[in-house]
Amino acid sequence: MMKVKEWIRAFAGTTGGGNRVTGGSVLLFSLVVMGMVTLLTQQLIKSVSVGIFFSSSMVKREQAEMLALGGINVAIASLQKGLEPKKQRGVQDDKQKQRAGGFPFATFIQNVVPHLGRWQKFALTEEYDGVDGEVEVCITCEAGKIPTSQLFDAKKKDLSSLSTALFKQFGMKKIIATGGMAAQLKALYKKHPAPLRDVTQLACVAEHFSLPLFYEPQPYVAPGAKRRSSDDERVRPIALQDLFTTWRSAKQISPLFMTDAACAVIGVRRPQPTDSFKRVDRYKQLAQQFETLRKKKGEELFKGLQLLFDSKPKLSKELMGFFSLEIEPRFYSVLSCATVGGVKQVILAILEQVADHKAGDTGKKQGQSSKKSKEKKKRPHFVIRRLYWV
Repeated sequence: MMKVKEWIRAFAGTTGGGNRVTGGSVLLFSLVVMGMVTLLTQQLIKSVSVGIFFSSSMVKREQAEMLALGGINVAIASLQKGLEPKKQRGVQDDKQKQRAGGFPFATFIQNVVPHLGRWQKFALTEEYDGVDGEVEVCITCEAGKIPTSQLFDAKKKDLSSLSTALFKQFGMKKIIATGGMAAQLKALYKKHPAPLRDVTQLACVAEHFSLPLFYEPQPYVAPGAKRRSSDDERVRPIALQDLFTTWRSAKQISPLFMTDAACAVIGVRRPQPTDSFKRVDRYKQLAQQFETLRKKKGEELFKGLQLLFDSKPKLSKELMGFFSLEIEPRFYSVLSCATVGGVKQVILAILEQVADHKAGDTGKKQGQSSKKSKEKKKRPHFVIRRLYWV
């Protein structure tokens, strides 16, 4: 390896017999070295900046994930609060029904139904919550979706008559041709004749029509704010997870809890983000009339439900028998979206309402349960059955 002085001579040349390096050569060499140091410094600064940004993003991502999981607890608390009986004028008190083990429909209609399929938004601040961010939660009811178990007739190895009637005339402009959904479902069941166990098995159908698999509600609108102009409801796509459910095998669904996608297929008004505060009187009126309305069937049933849908759907007698108000919700889908510093995390959870725990399950003797435990037993319990990171 040459010495530095010899390298300089080889690079810049020498004068006076080769024993003296010129001042211009030293200056040129110094500039080259300074340039190299500058480049290395810039690369170091860039690497450090990228590392800091990556670390900051990962912290925000973890915070957003924790908030998204926390949004599920917010949804559970919202359901529990929504099922608590309240005494209001003109609305039947559900306390007696809850004690008898029945479902408090009137309370549920006023407290929960207006928010089904719509975002509920919660802002967080570092001063009170430890982090600046926001959580959006959307609850949908599986009792308002079409059970996949009713779509296929195992004996005939073909689509059921219910499925054919539902999708024979159904289509969406520029998205699904009339009868196209029935054809794709038939092709799916030919390949997989066994009952569907998970909604993700419908991904091939969603891909064929370029439809979203998981539901995304319309943007949140705060009370009192003006809603932005949106696309025609007939053009707005439907999500297959919002249309079908694998968690129920019942032969009927409840029109009271119908999801956005189910409303699109049936041909009635789809949920709007402003309904929870613009239609308060309608939900209150529906709660007052529910006990009378639940006894009705067919066209009379949907006539009373015009408070929700504005009009009656044009359905055959067979399809009219597919709806009943006697169905009690048990499974719920909760879409939780958390944002921290521009980093977003979305999670979908399937919740099941389970029976209250008995006093003996807590290890206490009968007759010795505290007032606190009695209060807890009055509130419904929910467990998470499945999680999807969307």
